[in-house]
Amino acid sequence: MAGIQQRPEYLPAAFADYDGPERVGRIGGWVNGLFDFEIIRCDDGELVFFRHVEAEQLIDPELQEAVAAFATALAETNATGPWLAV
Repeated sequence: MAGIQQRPEYLPAAFADYDGPERVGRIGGWVNGLFDFEIIRCDDGELVFFRHVEAEQLIDPELQEAVAAFATALAETNATGPWLAV
């Protein structure tokens, strides 16, 4: 993990940045249950993964699936894959 930031103004949120072999990613979570997952390629800045999830609990199956897909996409190298999903 590259870092964690909190942004308490307006709508409290936390963000975690991750470094992969050829990609960097960020997971943002807001207190209202919204989560964004995004990954860009380091060499060209291209967005290769995006997922937005609304979850009422951290054990929400859709949220857990998004975390797993994020981890898989972050570990990919030199592949765009079918990761761009909204």
